[in-house]
Amino acid sequence: MCIGAFGFGHVTVGPMTARRIEGNALKSYKKSSEERITHSTTWPNKGIFTLDKPIQSHEGFKLRGGVSGVTLALNTSISLEQAVKELVIALEKIYATFDYFTFLLPKNISETKEILEVLSQAREKLRATGGKEKPFLLKLSSSLTKDDLKILVDALLDAGFAGIETAHTETQLFSNGEGIEVMHTGHMKETLATLKTLKTLAKDKLTLVAAGGIMSSDD
Repeated sequence: MCIGAFGFGHVTVGPMTARRIEGNALKSYKKSSEERITHSTTWPNKGIFTLDKPIQSHEGFKLRGGVSGVTLALNTSISLEQAVKELVIALEKIYATFDYFTFLLPKNISETKEILEVLSQAREKLRATGGKEKPFLLKLSSSLTKDDLKILVDALLDAGFAGIETAHTETQLFSNGEGIEVMHTGHMKETLATLKTLKTLAKDKLTLVAAGGIMSSDD
């Protein structure tokens, strides 16, 4: 990765899914009433099952002391049960390659709690077979309520997760008549408010990472 030559010591790849996803063009438009820019995409990527060359390309970066992680997302074109199974298989494939893993999971709290437990069990299995313990993080929306955030914090601690990455966008799944797409919309102020709430709830037991960006002129 050439970014190491520019002084960067940390990079996150993704979001990536287990299977290859053929992407549509990124569509952007502005909600004039809220002055926000909205992006809709299906996370087009080659898929972790065919990730050999990208993995090889960042070995030099790691040899120079670079830290690399990956964001893993569920494939929305198949059932949730199958998507979770494929996510675990993908994790096993690349576990030795990356330094940490961030997971982009459904907004539904009950589903997320169940998946956190599955991922926790998968990590224990990897560690038991000689794998090094590596940090797991959850990437979540900045629009969750305080009650939902408390449930998630407790679930993350129970599952042995190391931290939370707050996105400056909200992720929603919706049908466009031809398939499932992912919509991102949000505001930096919401991210800061979420971080403040998380800091109170986590009480230094979870590392908090802010993923910022420019969504409007206010940012």
